[in-house]
Amino acid sequence: MLCGFFASSPGFTLVAVLTLSLGIGANTAIFQLIDSIRLRTIPVKSPQELGTIRIADRHWGSGQFSSQYSQLTFAMWEQIRKRQEGFAEIAVWSDQRFNLATGGEVRKAKGIRVSGDFFHVLGVEPILGRLLGPADDQPGCGISGASISYAFWQRNFDGDPSVIGKRLALDGNSFQVIGVTPPGFNGISIGDTFDVAVPICVEPILSPRNNRLTRRHAWWLAAIGRLKPGWTMTRANAQVLAVTPAILQETIPTVYDAEATKKYLEYKLGAFSRQHRIFGVALGFRDFPVVAPGNLRTGLAHRLCQPRELDARARQCARAANHHPPCPRSLTMANGSRIALGKPVARSSRVDLRTVFGFRDKPHACGCH
Repeated sequence: MLCGFFASSPGFTLVAVLTLSLGIGANTAIFQLIDSIRLRTIPVKSPQELGTIRIADRHWGSGQFSSQYSQLTFAMWEQIRKRQEGFAEIAVWSDQRFNLATGGEVRKAKGIRVSGDFFHVLGVEPILGRLLGPADDQPGCGISGASISYAFWQRNFDGDPSVIGKRLALDGNSFQVIGVTPPGFNGISIGDTFDVAVPICVEPILSPRNNRLTRRHAWWLAAIGRLKPGWTMTRANAQVLAVTPAILQETIPTVYDAEATKKYLEYKLGAFSRQHRIFGVALGFRDFPVVAPGNLRTGLAHRLCQPRELDARARQCARAANHHPPCPRSLTMANGSRIALGKPVARSSRVDLRTVFGFRDKPHACGCH
């Protein structure tokens, strides 16, 4: 059937072959890069024990998405922290850009907001001073301390060993340097970097007009936790799924109408290993579909579904049944990879991680109707 189809459409065949050749080549290069990265891990204690809690298979979203890792709202985080049982420790974080300059100038730094247990969950120890802890992240906190990265310490303070106690301006607010992270620790994901970390609780001060601690529709946080001894990610996932209805019921965004509320309550929370998602986050991808433009996928699907391309017996059966044959969802290549026709099917094992952070691609409509 395929041979006859391609032979009868030489122009389309040429375009398809060229496009697929470029796509396969590009994907080969991407996967080789992933394989090389896969040999590395972030410099934290027992990274295989780390996991995240987020919405599984997220196909819908509404609200304010103001972070690269917009997986949870603050209200959801509070409920997750209270109700989850599979992680011995769990924390949240978010990324943000800060302006280091004063007097109208602009000099950007990569910042992260972290909950009090963030560095302890990761098992990261300072090389100078101390890192942010639970005492630094209390409701109603004021401007206090900030932890800085080793690279930022070298670049902005010339590696001065007396940096502890010095002041650092972030968006016009003066923070005291309390510690320096070890060299090589640049964040949770390979490829990420950060300059300065401040506690989540300073949100009302840094964002007085957009306090995301009180906005239930503000998606800006991502979770990181360490499994309890004896717990598996499968068990943790089942436990989180069991408490999902209670978590969602307590955190419905007040700005949602009835339809949005219904969709929100259909979400399913789950626990996922961060070890298998780290590569996608590092490269800025969530999934790695085989590269083929949507119109080509739809065109292939549509044309492969036409009864005229089937043999005479199949055409007769199709006409007798008064319907078109099922639309194929993919083509299997010689190397075993699959090319999505009706919807993305070639996916990596990757996280959540773009959060992006957190949406799956919506299925493409099959061109066979």
